Amino acid sequence: MLDLTGLVSLESEQGLLNVTFSSDGSDMFVYYTDLNGDVVVDKYEVDRSDRASYDDRIELIRVPQPAPNHNGGGLAVGPDGFLYIGLGDGGGAGDPEQTGQDPRDLLGSLLRIDPVSSETSTYAVPVSNPFADGVDGAPEVWTYGARNPWRLSFDQLTGDLWIGDVGQNAIEEIDKLAQSDGGGRGANLGWNLVEEISRTRVAKPRRTTRHRSTSTATTAAAARSPAAMSAGPNSCHSSTASTSSATTAPARSSDSRWSTAPCWYGRSR
Repeated sequence: MLDLTGLVSLESEQGLLNVTFSSDGSDMFVYYTDLNGDVVVDKYEVDRSDRASYDDRIELIRVPQPAPNHNGGGLAVGPDGFLYIGLGDGGGAGDPEQTGQDPRDLLGSLLRIDPVSSETSTYAVPVSNPFADGVDGAPEVWTYGARNPWRLSFDQLTGDLWIGDVGQNAIEEIDKLAQSDGGGRGANLGWNLVEEISRTRVAKPRRTTRHRSTSTATTAAAARSPAAMSAGPNSCHSSTASTSSATTAPARSSDSRWSTAPCWYGRSR
């Protein structure tokens, strides 16, 4: 047993956010909010008796949080052996820190790191990361434009990455980042320019739930994949909602962050 009582803050949405293990079970990764309000991912070596000791703690990464909510929490080891970390946008309504659309900021992003420590660093940046050179984004960032990616999971058969993200007022979502489309490499999930259905998405939102006062309605939706994005401004990826008709939304040509007109699929409530 590992006692983290003296490390973890329990205020607001803070706390012990997630725990996962390396592929061979030799390392345990712990994701939490510390007493300063920062989000932290630590690595512990697991011994032969399946125990971890605080004395073996290695702090992999620490990211300051502007607010006590939207702490993220998504944590998973991918089929490639790298560690994926979901970070919220920093909290507050509407992304006041403007982190979601800034790939240079670790907040509002999905990070991908190699958790192998060296004498000079607690982790390495995979050379295949989209911003590994640090020019157009932070080297650790794999996907950006997230609001609060609190859960991550990889399909064991296909390698597809699934993300549970939290909506702001009305809609929750689950995003699928297909391995065949690059697994989310450099993908922009759209927050905070738009929320869920009205987004131009590089990822494909597979299912959303619209909150109501007395009931919920489940919505199936599809949006652009990287392959569809490269095919042109009027192409939509339709594999998700096969019974819905595609609709092209008004172009956002005035915003350089949107290179093509958004498209989405009709949905049932």
